[in-house]
Amino acid sequence: IKEAKDMFEKALRAGMENGDLFYMLGTVLVKLEQPKLALPYLQRAVELNENDAEARFQFGMCLANEGMLDEALSQFIAVTELNPEHADAFYNAGVAYAYQENRERALEMLDKAIDIQPDHMLALHAKKLIDPS
Repeated sequence: IKEAKDMFEKALRAGMENGDLFYMLGTVLVKLEQPKLALPYLQRAVELNENDAEARFQFGMCLANEGMLDEALSQFIAVTELNPEHADAFYNAGVAYAYQENRERALEMLDKAIDIQPDHMLALHAKKLIDPS
């Protein structure tokens, strides 16, 4: 993975302005457990390709991991608009809403994740925590 990181950084230094390249470098940095360093690369990937749902999702995950829940939530919602079948985006939006103490929206998002993927264990567990009844 370190070699891939070096290769992507070299390509960027050579002047390649490509959304996929920024996305790949960002995901490599996440895998190297450097999400804070990944943020600007994933942000640039989203700026270069606003319709890339997966880049937005990974950007949202990094934002959430850094405690930027409002920003993360906006990315997760954008992903659900680009790809209404992205169960993980609905799940993560639900978790973000739960942290914001918006129980109703949290349950709505978790229900959508479960509708898309009935065996989504994380969404099922989160829903039980929020609504034990």
